[in-house]
Amino acid sequence: NQTSAKVMVQVDEDNVVGDNLWLWRADHYDSLNSTPPIDDARTIDEELRCDHGLVVNGDNVIMYGLAVEHHLKDQVVWNGENGQVLFFQCEVPYDVAPAWAEKGYVAYRVADDVRNHSALGLGVYSYFRDHEVWLPTAIVVPEALEGSIEQPFVVFLSGHGGINTTINHHGPGVGFKR
Repeated sequence: NQTSAKVMVQVDEDNVVGDNLWLWRADHYDSLNSTPPIDDARTIDEELRCDHGLVVNGDNVIMYGLAVEHHLKDQVVWNGENGQVLFFQCEVPYDVAPAWAEKGYVAYRVADDVRNHSALGLGVYSYFRDHEVWLPTAIVVPEALEGSIEQPFVVFLSGHGGINTTINHHGPGVGFKR
């Protein structure tokens, strides 16, 4: 399947509120209409491309209940000032190879020049289904903002590999080494 997008949702305006967004790059798809039918319609080898689930360029943007899953680069990229996120749930992509993690992608990235950003309850889950992949860190924010990220956590769902650290290469990791 060759369907693709660079960004699923991009917020360029100021003073935007998002509530209960689920931005999902398919990890499986409807095989009933495939010719020939496919028994196991899992997304493989980075098909159904979408680089980012959410890119925020506007200031004073608030997200309540944000879920971003399976995108092929940073899941969330936050460039705007005074951003707030209250609950974030993210599964990193299942179908990537180890080279994906080596490129420095993360689940949640706040740009280096952002001076004010807060988040509560950022959860990042790993299930590297197809390859042993080790994500170096789940969340990256400017060092001065580390204290404004409350209750970040990582979870190993299943699969191979995992996440080495929680935020800015600090904090606990999760995973399974073969």
